[in-house]
Amino acid sequence: VANGLTAALAYAPAHFEWTINRNDLYDGTVADCDYMPHAEVKKMFAAMERPHAMNIKDRPRGDTSLRSTISAATLRVSPWAGIGWAMPTPPAVSESLDMARGLLSAKMNSPWFTGCVQSCVPRAHDVLAVRIVDEDQPNRRYKIELAPIEDARLGAPRKFAADGISGFVRKLPDGRFYAAARSDDARREIFVAVRVAPDGDAAASQAQEAVREAVRAGFAALEAENAAWWGDFWRRGARVSLPQHPEVERQWYYSLYALASQYGKAPMPGLNGLVYGPWDSSTPGIGSQGYTHDQNAQIPFFPLFPLNHCELVRALTRTYADILPRLRRDTRDYYGAEGVCLPLVMNQDGAEIPTRGYRYTLCGSAYTGLVLSMAWRHSRDRTLLEEELYPLLREFCLYHLSQMTPGEDGRYHHTWGVPPEIFT
Repeated sequence: VANGLTAALAYAPAHFEWTINRNDLYDGTVADCDYMPHAEVKKMFAAMERPHAMNIKDRPRGDTSLRSTISAATLRVSPWAGIGWAMPTPPAVSESLDMARGLLSAKMNSPWFTGCVQSCVPRAHDVLAVRIVDEDQPNRRYKIELAPIEDARLGAPRKFAADGISGFVRKLPDGRFYAAARSDDARREIFVAVRVAPDGDAAASQAQEAVREAVRAGFAALEAENAAWWGDFWRRGARVSLPQHPEVERQWYYSLYALASQYGKAPMPGLNGLVYGPWDSSTPGIGSQGYTHDQNAQIPFFPLFPLNHCELVRALTRTYADILPRLRRDTRDYYGAEGVCLPLVMNQDGAEIPTRGYRYTLCGSAYTGLVLSMAWRHSRDRTLLEEELYPLLREFCLYHLSQMTPGEDGRYHHTWGVPPEIFT
């Protein structure tokens, strides 16, 4: 690029790259909002000649948009030392995913260079594990970079390096901190950990300790641990054979692989799960980070239950359990009721996000109750019922019972609760 006075040559060398995300790394801020109590809304409806008014809603102040996702870091591994007298042609890069083992292999192929990098995220150790496999030149030097994402919402990263581990700490918009740490290229194995904590020192310490544990274990042990988890996942259910439709079979397995990859521990990720990354300097993420508790975010659980994977519902139930005091308080303040009324959209901390006319759906608890009931129907797991499902179902029922009133027809009538997109 040039203007006749200044010219710049931009060259992007071929390299392996990963964008690293975490389910507890998010923008926890929400817009200030003065919600109208439910009793006041009902009075306004009663005074209307035609009680069809979706504009009876919250009274938002300030920004009401859903917050964008935040990615933690980018890891780049490159076999190139730089541009010399003769810039090489980048080799072809290909990737393949072994869903049976949860192992991603990326390869570079050319007449003069062949390199392979394997990566996985083991279920227990919670790190990105990377192994470089270079059959041509075992001693080839690789450039390794752990880079922070360019994001105007985050503070400048504070770097650290000690005992073969380097990384950085950044402050999140809601006041928390996160740290990303990586090991040096020991035995051509790289381990990256991201941790979130109330203060920066704690986040850095936790990330470094996670890397140390991974280094001590080694890639082979972590990859075997990961393969064992996925092997058990597929043995428990969801195996199919569709020889006449190989593409359908492939998408079937990938869909379930993707779902299992999203759900692990609380908090549950947002609408896009953990599949997002930076697009450019002005768009660091996807604008639906706060879409964590909603019908659209819970629909993906449905196929997991009849396929004998009800255990993954814990990512959902424990998210609610962790914020139960706030849910009870908001239900009492807004609706004058016991139990829990789940709003249409709230973030991982239980803070409701202003959503204009969508606020008064009043069906969030019923819909979530349906999801939990299906988990019991298909599992018949008493431990799952008693520890995870029933405590929440009880809270939902308490709220809905409070909204029922006896009518002259001898029946109990419930406050309407329907998504505003269903105009019936």
